[in-house]
Amino acid sequence: RRTQQYAYLFALPAVLYYGLEEKVFALALVFIYFIFRGIIDPIRRSKSKPWWGDSPQAVIIAPLLAMFLDISKWCGITQGMLVNYFRKISLLT
Repeated sequence: RRTQQYAYLFALPAVLYYGLEEKVFALALVFIYFIFRGIIDPIRRSKSKPWWGDSPQAVIIAPLLAMFLDISKWCGITQGMLVNYFRKISLLT
């Protein structure tokens, strides 16, 4: 779990950095991310029935929702690591 947290912690800044340096590469990463997280991953998770159910407009909303969920997860992981770090510092002094 700790490895996953560090991967999340450094992935977003790395993508933002590449977005500033290499625009085409960054756009390709974002496109691949949207396709994978918003469409392929939900299909993989819902094996028995279509993941969009009776709402085909969910196909449009899902990639954006996945992006916001991942950004929220990144913020939570960052906050948790900072809280743990400052707790350790305060215990040492």
